[in-house]
Amino acid sequence: MADFVAVIGLTVIVLMIFAWYRVIGKMGFPSWYLVLLLIPLVGPCLFLYFAFAEWPIERELAQYKLEARMSQNRAQTEENLPSPVNALAQKQSPT
Repeated sequence: MADFVAVIGLTVIVLMIFAWYRVIGKMGFPSWYLVLLLIPLVGPCLFLYFAFAEWPIERELAQYKLEARMSQNRAQTEENLPSPVNALAQKQSPT
């Protein structure tokens, strides 16, 4: 019976380590942070850091949103500007 409990316990530990490995990677942090999570006093502090810090993936998403907004504004500005051909035609046309 003790062997069965040990196998179940070890399986749970391995699954939790694998899950943390995947979560840390999806947050955008280096995967070696997992080793720091396993250190008794450092792990809870790092967990709190993950909870309240801006994740690298959030910074990347904010950068993409900013670039999209800037290109959208640039396109709207270019639509409102007269084209050089139309401006030249308006200057040359007798009125």
